[in-house]
Amino acid sequence: MDLPPVHLGPASDQILVLRDDHRSSYVCEGHLLDHTLRARRPDDLWDFLRQRDFHPRVVHRLRATGFLRIFEIGRLQLDWSLITTLIERWRSETHTFHLPTKEATITLQDVQVLYGLRVDGLAVALPQYMRAMTRVQYLDLLGRYTGFRPQGEAVVIGGSHISVTAIRQHMELDELPQYSWGAAVLAYLYRSMCRASMGTQVDICGFLPLLQVWAWEGVLALQPSLPPLEPDEAPPFLPLATRFFKCPKHEGENCSYWEWEDEELPPRVSNLICSLKKEKEALIRERNALQKKVVDLENVMKLVDHG
Repeated sequence: MDLPPVHLGPASDQILVLRDDHRSSYVCEGHLLDHTLRARRPDDLWDFLRQRDFHPRVVHRLRATGFLRIFEIGRLQLDWSLITTLIERWRSETHTFHLPTKEATITLQDVQVLYGLRVDGLAVALPQYMRAMTRVQYLDLLGRYTGFRPQGEAVVIGGSHISVTAIRQHMELDELPQYSWGAAVLAYLYRSMCRASMGTQVDICGFLPLLQVWAWEGVLALQPSLPPLEPDEAPPFLPLATRFFKCPKHEGENCSYWEWEDEELPPRVSNLICSLKKEKEALIRERNALQKKVVDLENVMKLVDHG
């Protein structure tokens, strides 16, 4: 049975108005083929946290907001090739991934099921009076609430971006559990993916473990082998992200993270992939050359018609 050919482009161009500046257009032209995205900042937070114990009051606040579950689950080794591929399929116009089979996206339900963050409650947003504050006013507010005000050249030139969006005059610590932190995490991830999908961006930020675990759960072929369970250990249920880590551990112990490795491909498969990649690059160069000739011929025809 012959399968119908896969349509590489959108069925309609009326919605995807940003397609000319999208990352995928650069890939189709032969650019960014060997460039994978990377983290905007070095991820040394986990190494810092693994060497320290949280104060009981900090644990209480983190548990009340749902963020403690993320630390209990542990650190995820990011697959940057997978993340880059997903970003190339992300469309800012629809906030969905355009896949060969259908459109898909990360929902609030995914945030709650995969990582256990709360998705209902009050919106995490700045009050109106804070939206017009200058950088200096933000820093003054940070110093008043925390006793620490950053100094130095980085503050003046903007080399260090200080975000105090969670500091609100009317937001008491006891009110933190009332906010929809899962919705805030998802909204920021959407914003980061929109930024990374445009132009020739080289980095991305946001809660990328959510993106990767979502892809693993949605496309089983991408899912690595799960960590082996102990003889009497029951498989974890919710949140589903716990399935990919060596957690939970005994009370009071820091969670380590599971480092997975791709199986090494046979030499003939690696050689085939390399050969196909070279052929693809040659075809792209040939196509670009033909397109240039077509444009030149059209210009010549226009001169002839006007002559």
